[in-house]
Amino acid sequence: MSSQVTGVGVSNESEFGANEWLVEELYEQFRQDRNSVDKAWWPVLEAYHSATENGAKPSGENGAKPAGENAAAKPASNDAHPVTAPTPVIGSQPVARTTARPASAQPIPAQAPDTARAASDAPPSEDTVTVLKGMPKTLAANMDESLTVPTATSVRTVPAKLMIDNRIVINNHMARTRGGKVSFTHLIGWAIIRALTEFPSQNVFYAEIDGKPSVVAPAHVNLGIAIDLPKPDGTRALLVPSIKHADTLTFAEYLSAYEDLVSRARK
Repeated sequence: MSSQVTGVGVSNESEFGANEWLVEELYEQFRQDRNSVDKAWWPVLEAYHSATENGAKPSGENGAKPAGENAAAKPASNDAHPVTAPTPVIGSQPVARTTARPASAQPIPAQAPDTARAASDAPPSEDTVTVLKGMPKTLAANMDESLTVPTATSVRTVPAKLMIDNRIVINNHMARTRGGKVSFTHLIGWAIIRALTEFPSQNVFYAEIDGKPSVVAPAHVNLGIAIDLPKPDGTRALLVPSIKHADTLTFAEYLSAYEDLVSRARK
């Protein structure tokens, strides 16, 4: 999926309805403190706020045209998105309906411009070598070390309808009580924690202890969360902090620990 933030609109090449939760989370964070959100998101979230206040309606319900289109513009063709029911329209793009409410487009900040290449269109005459330091160096070392670990992969396909319905129930409850919302990532992380508690044989790792290959079973579950962060030079990096002793937490404590971890990582 790719998209581009331009002004107050979003042009996308795909449908992002299934990822509406990410926009909702960023919007809630934006409402509380806009400086905690990357400035590239500000126009998008302001437009999202306007769309939320006005209420998005399926195509054809009231004949209104999306903002920014002139009266002569043609509506988006239904041939590219064959459906059997009215499809919500965000901007000029029909999107799939995945929850009880019409889905919103999922914007993704554009990649930071390559200032080095922008200075000159001519390709460099020699290879550019950048020495890895700090977090990228550690990440590369860990990835290299992981190649020596024996690995097996098992894949299962499971229905997500129950998870989607439960998310709606949980968010409705939270709206009436403590506020905030849970994402699919919250629920999947919690499911992993509970599954490892029920099946501790899956919570093991390989290590060489005293020169002997060994299997180590940790006393607790530490859940790692990958967080995409912008760096001062405009590039992006991935941090993976973990929630310690996640198996000892209640769901409410898990949500608080999750939000605190993400907040501290972004700061």
